[in-house]
Amino acid sequence: MKKIILIALGLLLVFTTASFSAEPVPCASCSINGGGHVIEETEGKRKDWHDISFGGWVMEDDGVLSGDFQISFHNTGDDNFDKSKFSAMNIESANFYVGADCNAMNFTATGEFNGISDYTLIFRAGDSGSPNTSDTVRIELKDPFDLTVYDTHDGDFADESDCVGTARTGLDKGNITINIVP
Repeated sequence: MKKIILIALGLLLVFTTASFSAEPVPCASCSINGGGHVIEETEGKRKDWHDISFGGWVMEDDGVLSGDFQISFHNTGDDNFDKSKFSAMNIESANFYVGADCNAMNFTATGEFNGISDYTLIFRAGDSGSPNTSDTVRIELKDPFDLTVYDTHDGDFADESDCVGTARTGLDKGNITINIVP
């Protein structure tokens, strides 16, 4: 009986891992650009709703990364982040994915959070076509000690993605365009 349970758990683990993982595609020229808002209605007035906006672009051209990206934390569940800004100074890495119904990408950038350097942004996005049909994002911010200090996946925003992962929230305003040229 124990072997059957272990085998079943092993198969479940393999199935779960295979369902949500994808290999990044090599890029001769790949990019993401756009911007928008993610908004989560909360109890109370509109001014109390969780709201984060972002905008910019990231490009990988023959292995060289460049970009300019900004995140504005207008109102979050953690009052310490309200009216805060992250400005990317250096794009560290980027991965692009081709899905059946969407393109996705992740990039990591270092920059300044409210003027303090050495913060890291991990930005994940899914592009389901244009104009914004069901584009998704996940915004994760790490402090200079590599500790996650904010993540849209941790409660302020609902998980609404099925494109190369499930932990992103739907874009409420704006558009994301991901171009992939292998």
